[in-house]
Amino acid sequence: MTFPLLTYPLDIIKTNRILQTSLAKEGAESIPKEFLALYEKGGLKTGLYRGFLIGFIAASVQGPFSENPQTGTIAALGVSVATNPLNILQVHKQNFHNSQTKTYTQIMSDVGVNRMFTLGLIPSVARNFLILAGLIPSLLGNTNNLITFGYALGGIVLSHPFEVARVIIQHKGASAGMFGNTL
Repeated sequence: MTFPLLTYPLDIIKTNRILQTSLAKEGAESIPKEFLALYEKGGLKTGLYRGFLIGFIAASVQGPFSENPQTGTIAALGVSVATNPLNILQVHKQNFHNSQTKTYTQIMSDVGVNRMFTLGLIPSVARNFLILAGLIPSLLGNTNNLITFGYALGGIVLSHPFEVARVIIQHKGASAGMFGNTL
């Protein structure tokens, strides 16, 4: 539980940098300045940890995958689809476009209940697949730390463009078609 508490403000900063919000401009691409701006805008609850509850629920649902790589991959796909609405809610809560924040009901109303399961789903599944691929040596029992580290780093690096696409589509695609602009 401690690790997510420490890293969640960095996730808010990442989301706001991707969306080029006022927070990213205020912080001038300096993480310490962005932490300070985040805290000044809303303290702990509506600043550093805005949207944390929904992110915590999504992370809890995603949890550990099966030991078998084949069933783990199928489970990852199902979990990606099931947690997509939670990811959309989190992206909208993390966004700093002004001092106001939307309620979960307002976000669902803006996005639409059906689109909560489809908006940004393609980049989300691709990102999750690449991250899971980075875990392959560990899942197969490989104990060589260099190989495990290389796969994990590769999974993170290759998945980042899909994370950027997911955030942009889930936030700005709220007025686009059923899948945003991914098809």
